[in-house]
Amino acid sequence: MSSQNSLPILLSLIAVGSVAMMVLSRPVEAPLVTTPPRAAAAAAPTLEPLAQDYEPLAFEEIYQLPAGPRGLEFTSRAQALKGRKVRLEGFMVRHFHEDAGLFLFAGVPAMHNQAEYMLADSLPVSLVHVRLPVIPGRAPSWRPERLTVLGTLELGSHQELDGRLSHVRVIADHIALGSRLEPVELRRPLALQRDRMASGVRTVFRPEEGASPQTHPNIHPTPTPSSSR
Repeated sequence: MSSQNSLPILLSLIAVGSVAMMVLSRPVEAPLVTTPPRAAAAAAPTLEPLAQDYEPLAFEEIYQLPAGPRGLEFTSRAQALKGRKVRLEGFMVRHFHEDAGLFLFAGVPAMHNQAEYMLADSLPVSLVHVRLPVIPGRAPSWRPERLTVLGTLELGSHQELDGRLSHVRVIADHIALGSRLEPVELRRPLALQRDRMASGVRTVFRPEEGASPQTHPNIHPTPTPSSSR
């Protein structure tokens, strides 16, 4: 084959090779990947299903008001709910109680001066003592939010560790934030409760039946007052 005849063929091969190189050198586009929308954040835990098993009780339904000649008396509704599961909405009283398994609960925000605890009474009439299981080294820490307490209602006079008589108590099963009923843990380590530690209030950990009470290690134990119902 002569050089004149091979030249067009060579040029054609060069042109085809150039086109092929251009095609091969183009970046390969990654396939479009559609990211599925993020799953909705997990819903906050709630005690709403459990709350259906607890009868609602308002603070205004505890005592007959105004008080009659016999003093404060429980309403028929409160008496009917004695020993049953109830739920109350209210606020922690800003107060350091000696009992590490107890806090004061009221229908309105309230604060009580520890120094005047046994001298004057600025607490609401419809006051509830809420009892929690004791966790060594921890005690209820005040929170300003509206809370819901779910537990068993107790009525009748009972002398508490601080010498004060309680008349209405709830043995708590659960504590939740307001009407949203998100469970909340109120018992915090004593070492993290600077206000409580600075107040000088002793902290007593209620013992099991038959055992001796234990106090915070920095404070000497004192005898526990007898109780009566």
